[in-house]
Amino acid sequence: MRASDVLRRARELVAGGWHEPMSLDAAGHICAADDEGISRFSVVDALAVAAQGDVPLAMRAEDELARQLRVAGVSLHLTRWLEVDGRTQADVLRLFSRAHSHAVAGETRT
Repeated sequence: MRASDVLRRARELVAGGWHEPMSLDAAGHICAADDEGISRFSVVDALAVAAQGDVPLAMRAEDELARQLRVAGVSLHLTRWLEVDGRTQADVLRLFSRAHSHAVAGETRT
C-alpha cells in the first residue's frame, strides 16, 4: 500500500462524515479510530483506518496533507487548520484531493 492509497481511502471516509478533533458515532459520542460505528471521521482517524494500522504509512499520508497546506501558503499546522472556525468538509476534501494527486505524481516518478 502507498501513501496515495491511504489518502484516497481516507478521503472516502471523510466524505462520508467529518468531525474534528475526534471521530464521532451516530449518537455524537467520541470514538477511537478502531471503534465500530464511526459516522463522522477525524482526519487522523481516517488516515489510521485507511493505513490499516501501518503508523509510518499514515504519518507519510498526513505529511502529504501538511505539505499541500504549505504549498497553498498556509502557515498553520494541519491540526490547527482543521479546527479553524468555519472550516468545512468541502475544504478538507479539497485538501485530500490535492495531496492525493501530488502523492500519485511522486509515486509514478520513482
